[in-house]
Amino acid sequence: MNQLLPATLNSAASGLLRCNLRQAIGNAQPVILLADQVEQIGLAGLQVLLAARKAAGDARVEFRIDQPSDAMVNMVKLSGLDVLLEPAEEGASA
Repeated sequence: MNQLLPATLNSAASGLLRCNLRQAIGNAQPVILLADQVEQIGLAGLQVLLAARKAAGDARVEFRIDQPSDAMVNMVKLSGLDVLLEPAEEGASA
């Protein structure tokens, strides 16, 4: 699954993303998220990404976030979730 993340990844945008990620991971599809357009990301968005990263690791499915925007990098670091920006090793949990 290749997906472009929205400019604003908040609780409103997180629901559809969560469903898409669950489906891809359930079908053992690699998850590659393009994040260069993200301008704002809230805690709900970070939670969805972190849960998906863990689920992908547990399912031995590739998960990575490509080209994170500066705004996304800053929010991820501020929240202490730097692990999100590291490619998940198949079979490794977050």
